[in-house]
Order: sequence, then C-alpha cells, then structure tokens
Amino acid sequence: MTRYLPFLQLYRLDVALITFSSYLISALLSGDLMPSDLSAALAISLISINFVYTFNAWADWGIDTINKSHRPIPSGQISPAAAYKYAMGLLLLSVAYPLLLTQQWEQLALFWLLPLLGWLYSAPPLRLKRFPVFAVTTTGLILVMPTIIALTIHEQCPDAISYVVTLFLYCVSIIPLKDIEDQEGDRAYGIVNWSERFGEQRTLWGSMVGLSLTLLMALNMRVFIHFQIYLIFFIISTMLTISGFMLLGGNIRKLYRSIVRIVAAEGLIIFALLSMFRQ
Repeated sequence: MTRYLPFLQLYRLDVALITFSSYLISALLSGDLMPSDLSAALAISLISINFVYTFNAWADWGIDTINKSHRPIPSGQISPAAAYKYAMGLLLLSVAYPLLLTQQWEQLALFWLLPLLGWLYSAPPLRLKRFPVFAVTTTGLILVMPTIIALTIHEQCPDAISYVVTLFLYCVSIIPLKDIEDQEGDRAYGIVNWSERFGEQRTLWGSMVGLSLTLLMALNMRVFIHFQIYLIFFIISTMLTISGFMLLGGNIRKLYRSIVRIVAAEGLIIFALLSMFRQ
C-alpha cells in the first residue's frame, strides 16, 4: 500500500470530495438519486478528474520542484515516467467507463470532455495553463463539469443554464487566488501568473468583486429555491474566508487551499443534510 500511496497523492483529496459531492448534490436537488448516480460521481471524481490533476502533476513537476517540492514527483517518491504511465491509464479509463453508464451521445460527449480539457490545459502544443484567461476558464469548466453532467442526466432543473453559469463564475472568481502561492515556480518557467502580474492585493480584491457579482446573479436566478440557497451559501462563506484573511493578516499563501478545504467540508455536510431531509 505504501508503494502506491504517492500515486494517489498526485490527486488532491479536497478536490476529489468537491467533485464527488457536487455531482451528487446537483443530482439530489434535481430529483431522487438513481442507483447509477453514486457510480457516476465516484468515476468522475476518482478517474476523470483524477486524470486531469495527475496529468498536470506530471506536466508541471519541474514547476513543483520550486512551488511544492514535497509533492510525489519532485520529492523523488515516484519518477516522472511512472507518473505519466499512471496518468495514461486513467485517461484510458476516462474514455472507457462512460460507455458503461450511458448510451446517449450527448452524455458521453460531456464525460469525454473532462479528460480533453485536462489534456488541453497541461499538454503542448496548446498548454492552456500558459495563458491566464484560458487557464482560469478551462479550470472553471473542469470544476463545473460534474454538475453539468448530473443536470443533463436528470433534466429536471428549471433554468439549469443560469445555475451552471453562476457556479462557473464562482469558480473563476476564486481560481486566480491559487497563483498567489505559485509565483516563484511560474516565474521561473515563464508561466503568466495573476498575482505576479497584478499584485496580491489586486488579485484578492478582484476575487471579491467577482464573488459579489456572482452573488447578485445567484439572488436573481429563476431556479428551485434549494439550488439558490446552495449557491448563496458557498459564495458568502468564501467571501467571509477571504475577508478574514485580509483583515486578520493570515498567511495569504494558504488562502486558496483553505477555501478549497472549506468548500469540500461544506459540500459533504450539505449532501448529508439533503439526504436526511429527503428520507
């Protein structure tokens, strides 16, 4: 088990929990959960998005030697070649497992879009990670894809487009905060970094403005009230987290990771509460 643990650490547990719970919450809010929903949520999180993060860990291991030297590849726990083979295995599974879950081409296309976005983000020649706007947009799309797939399968959410757009804007409002902890490595490898270009304070205020606009959109959505409450809760809790770091002078390099961990915990709690109330 110890031998394979570094491969699992190429992925992030908090992101795995977020993508798992976001699918199930969207499915649950759209109606009753189907037996296939748990399989779909697990596969999307542990295979598709695992590929996205594992492939990026392989592509960026040089940058991580500067930014995150404790990670499995730069620390020497696994070799780049082994990480690449593992990522390709996940890619094959990402293409194969949707065929067991659905025969509808629209749904298959959405499942397959996830590994495609991950490839475009990390792999040359495009390597969208190099371009700030494309990097944030691609990452935001990857994070909302579990929700899009769940809503497409259930087809019971009124004005699902406005819900997805609002969730996407929430994601792109906070993703630039990740660059605050990655400045040194990005600079060394010629990656344009939001925090490096605009400064930490402007990046923080930019996120707050984006979240404020997203909150206004959420308040005016014409969707089921529980969808609206769900989004508003996440937006406000994130704004409070950012405000706390800004006012109390916390280590700003830990802000993004703190937000992701809080969102992961909130997602699990909300799913548990919704499940109990549905019974």
